Amino acid sequence: MRTDFAAEGADANKVAEAVPARALRAAERIAGPLGVGLPPGKPRLYLCHTLCELGAEPLGQELRAIADFLDTHPRTFLMLIVEDYAPAARIADAFREAGLGRLAATLPRHEAMPTLGRLLATGKRLAVFAEKKEGGPSWYMPAFTYIQDTPLGANRPDQLRCDRFRGEPDSPLLLINHWIPPFPPSPRLNAAIGQRTFLRHRIRGCMDTRGFTGTIVAVDFYERTAVVRVAAELNR
Repeated sequence: MRTDFAAEGADANKVAEAVPARALRAAERIAGPLGVGLPPGKPRLYLCHTLCELGAEPLGQELRAIADFLDTHPRTFLMLIVEDYAPAARIADAFREAGLGRLAATLPRHEAMPTLGRLLATGKRLAVFAEKKEGGPSWYMPAFTYIQDTPLGANRPDQLRCDRFRGEPDSPLLLINHWIPPFPPSPRLNAAIGQRTFLRHRIRGCMDTRGFTGTIVAVDFYERTAVVRVAAELNR
């Protein structure tokens, strides 16, 4: 397994600056020196972060798992933001092959968003956004045309902010980035900021500050946090 640095617009030196030395040593023990080129054969699409050498799952396999989940949870709506380093057409093809293209909604950009009930009633149970590249089918939407989010890079709870980071002032969806990102991420720190009182206060504060009545909340280690319980409380 090799990371395609060219597709990411990076190189081994940039990656070395972004990850701890112990992570680099582990990757090189697994796959050899970084940046020496890709193995022969047609490149395949995988889900991984920063270094595929440290662990990657085939994209098609994971999309089929999502399709199976939606088949068994017919009243569930999922939103996916793809951190895309592969061409939009290849990613869209992978969604279609997994049977997800027919479930993907094309959301309006300059009109009121449909309710979840309306989307479910029309058989649309998935929203798919591309973080970086545009193109492809209409349901593969440019994330930060539709979404405005909060800043990244907090290393302590008191550094979490509600200001606009990406997206446009009129982007209709709000994403609260509620995680502390040292690599590898800390379960302890993310569990601490995921406690019910802290999390509920931040969500309400950001919605009030930004003028939204609803939001998407991104956390790490969700099972160690109260995010599902808090979301249910706020939805009620």
